[in-house]
Amino acid sequence: MPDVADVVICGAGIAGTALAYHLASRRAVRRVVLIDEREPLTLTSDKGTQAYRNWWPGPDATMLRYMTRSIDLLEEMAEESGNVFRLNRRGYVFVTADEEGVERLRATARDVSAFGMGELRDHASAVSTYVPAPLEGYAGQPNGADLLRGAAARRAFPGLAGDVRAALHVRRAGWLNAVALGAWMLKRALGAGATFARDRVAGFQVDGGRVRGVRLASGATIATERVAIAAGPGLPDVARMLDLELPVFHELHAKLTIRDRVGVVSRAIPFLIWNDPVDLPWSDAERERFLHNEDDRRLLATFPGGVHVRPVDGPYGDELYVIWTYDIAERPFVWPPRFDPHYGEIAVRGLARMLPAMS
Repeated sequence: MPDVADVVICGAGIAGTALAYHLASRRAVRRVVLIDEREPLTLTSDKGTQAYRNWWPGPDATMLRYMTRSIDLLEEMAEESGNVFRLNRRGYVFVTADEEGVERLRATARDVSAFGMGELRDHASAVSTYVPAPLEGYAGQPNGADLLRGAAARRAFPGLAGDVRAALHVRRAGWLNAVALGAWMLKRALGAGATFARDRVAGFQVDGGRVRGVRLASGATIATERVAIAAGPGLPDVARMLDLELPVFHELHAKLTIRDRVGVVSRAIPFLIWNDPVDLPWSDAERERFLHNEDDRRLLATFPGGVHVRPVDGPYGDELYVIWTYDIAERPFVWPPRFDPHYGEIAVRGLARMLPAMS
């Protein structure tokens, strides 16, 4: 391991690996050292939804411009790598069964379109001008968004509930294989001279208000004047080593993987998201039991919208990712995390509101 570096990156998740790639491979920075106590891409980077979108409803255009540039870079890397990480443009589809929800989707889409997302195309009844997303690939696809109403939405996305009023298909969006992307970037960074060290950052050497070095748990020190903190959920703890308190908090986001062996959900769907609140469909016996259990009584409450689903491996296999962040309480970072024991049941029942066949 080098004892001097031009840049030390603390954390080898997708953010740290991307930084190492861009510095070493694209910008020819000579001495880049990437440090993590775990193997790269194994804390949270391999556990997220691995999706992207240029849909950011304000308060201004900042996030949309940031994400647009990020997507530009993703497409450049897909081209350079032969798309080894299977970037697609399936899109995000926000679904509502509420008439007021239709107007909210339309108004929000107009705002985001004005920020630079692209054109909003409103398909009142026919879908003759609507272009479905391909199963694979990202090139040559429309930008902006398509608002499909009523029967047009249900024809475009078979399996949606019969009372669906509209579906907004955001087009510069989709997903990828984040582990394959990270592995490709890491290989390119190491090939350009970067170094990966399996170690833990224990502190920093600071003099005159500037970083002068990084101390490691192994006892080694790397002299450097430039440090990038890419510690993911460990960011607040690493920042405190520099006497910094950052306004960062943690939410626990869970992801459920299920086998759809009978093909209830089409492998051709985009990333589907139910926008409306949900009352879970419990039986009378279940409701009676929950009423008499203080811990379970919350299951009878109305849950917020936001249950997501997408195929895991595009058109292949039979696995689905189901995601529903219904609990957004702030909590400390603990690894391994502990999840709601009812999460799987809640997520599948919530998904059945959008895709009734999941019942």
